[in-house]
Amino acid sequence: MALDWLDILKIAATSSVGAAGLNHLFDFLVRRTSLRRDSRYVAQRVAIILEKFAIDCADTIASNDLHRQSDGHAGQRSFKLPNLPDFPIDADWKAVDPVLAGRALAMYNELVLSGHKIYFWWDVVDDEDSMETETNEQAGKCGYRAWGLAREFRKADGLPEAELTGWDFVAVLKEHHDAAIIRLKEAEL
Repeated sequence: MALDWLDILKIAATSSVGAAGLNHLFDFLVRRTSLRRDSRYVAQRVAIILEKFAIDCADTIASNDLHRQSDGHAGQRSFKLPNLPDFPIDADWKAVDPVLAGRALAMYNELVLSGHKIYFWWDVVDDEDSMETETNEQAGKCGYRAWGLAREFRKADGLPEAELTGWDFVAVLKEHHDAAIIRLKEAEL
């Protein structure tokens, strides 16, 4: 069987289209694998930062409670929330679920608003006890939300939950979070 030029052109065109299709499929699979790897990496780093912040919030509450219970002989009174460290600058946020990314980045704004609420008690009422109570509630609210968001980041990317032992700081956060929410709802009425 002899091939004429038309048959050769058909074979060449079919081979070219097939090779291009396989090349695009390979590129797609590589990009998808890379995006998945980047997503897991960002999720883990963000989750760890949020978990550390949650622990720091619980420490603030515990220190304030200890200071109050010991009449100032132990613990240290704090009227500000812990700092939320910067998220990694090399994070590819496009690899992460946009809803989770938006909530994580919005935590900075929530902390600003919580700080304003704490200092309201100093500026308007000039009462350290009220300011301490508000600090504990805002630390509970922000810390508990950060902890929950960290868990969502881990779950979305199939990462194991954090295994932190020694102190049930999440219960401390939840107690003060719930108190802050109740007070907020009462103020709305």
